[in-house]
Amino acid sequence: MERIGVFFGGKSCEHEVSVITALQAMAELEYEYEIYPVYITEYGWFTGEKLKYAESYKNFNEKLHTKIILDGKKLVSYGKFGFLKVVGEIDVAFLCMHGGAGEGGGLAGMLEMYDVPYTSSSILPSSICLNKQIFKVVAREKGFRVVPGICVSKNDFLSNEEGICDKIISKYGLDVIVKPVDMGSSVGVNAPQNKNELKDALSLVFCYTNKALVEKKISNMIELNCAGVRFGSSVIVSAIEKPLKRRGEVLSYRDKYLSKSKERSDEREIPADISPRLASKIRKTTQKLYEEFDLVGVVRVDYMYQEDTGELYVNEVNTIPGSMSGYLFEECELDYSCLAKGMIEYAKDREREKEEYLTHYSSELLSGNYFVAKS
Repeated sequence: MERIGVFFGGKSCEHEVSVITALQAMAELEYEYEIYPVYITEYGWFTGEKLKYAESYKNFNEKLHTKIILDGKKLVSYGKFGFLKVVGEIDVAFLCMHGGAGEGGGLAGMLEMYDVPYTSSSILPSSICLNKQIFKVVAREKGFRVVPGICVSKNDFLSNEEGICDKIISKYGLDVIVKPVDMGSSVGVNAPQNKNELKDALSLVFCYTNKALVEKKISNMIELNCAGVRFGSSVIVSAIEKPLKRRGEVLSYRDKYLSKSKERSDEREIPADISPRLASKIRKTTQKLYEEFDLVGVVRVDYMYQEDTGELYVNEVNTIPGSMSGYLFEECELDYSCLAKGMIEYAKDREREKEEYLTHYSSELLSGNYFVAKS
């Protein structure tokens, strides 16, 4: 039986969402694979059977679990008298990380160094997509329409709050959305109504990160999401959803994850009630984004559609979406188990392909007495 390490948690404001995504994944994967939870916390990395169950996270006690480090594909703990003990070994890393270095390419880089196959996008596309400012620059260069906006650094804001706010207002008025440049799940996102609220919105962002993205608010706008996943040489594109706002203009973290509604239909419209022409455009754009950015695994693209002008904007790309956006693939007759299995198989294929490339260059550089100039 293949051994799958499910990686989740991490230093991120989306930590709790990551735990939920991992619990869902482990519940589905345990029927076909041997599962090793790899829970990343501020106290270290942990594994153990109890981490497969939600009760472990209500009042997390590190003493009840096995603290580990990653040594290649081995999960290693410290035994008695400081001796190292192998507690497990994995064949593939199934990434359920949201935000931070876990989704932004840091963990991918570590796994690359250890030659561990993993289910998400590689280092560069992961880091580009997590940073909304850089993503906009690259996407615009590739011909995708993105929402106009400017980036504000924490240092610039703290040294000149009035000037920065005046600059924003002179460019866009108060029709703006303020958000952290490198976070998801709507954390820190606000739509200020006056100058003081603009200051507050920027100050809130700088509690989380050092850059804020201020975007022009799109009037008569609806949000639409669509996901893609690569199976072999093909990219499968999901159904399109329309998230339903509840409390205001911005879809909040509470709207996304803390709704008391038991019916998913109260939270989102799937498939979205849009024209066939718009649906076709979204699906084609999703596939093109997936291929242009060389993405891997399940990726969800969030769009903004301006109803009065017919303009479609790419808002952001989530390289590891919550719950792997499994619900979006149900119309494709692709259940979560098949989705996850396909991601695991592609991760192994990608690793095998890498093994075919040369990783060294033979020379006599280290065999002779070559002079090395001192700087």
